[in-house]
Amino acid sequence: MLKKRFFKTKDEVEVTFELDKNQWESIKIAGDFNDWQPEPMKLVKKSGQFKFKT
Repeated sequence: MLKKRFFKTKDEVEVTFELDKNQWESIKIAGDFNDWQPEPMKLVKKSGQFKFKT
């Protein structure tokens, strides 16, 4: 799932990536926002989801 958060006071958008922990032990994400260097997504044990905010 992708969530976007727009700020009223800044010209920025926060994007949150969420994936359920079904078959994976770890997930990494890469894009132009991190110079295509894979970064691990954090597992939130309470929800059982991997999350990454940028």
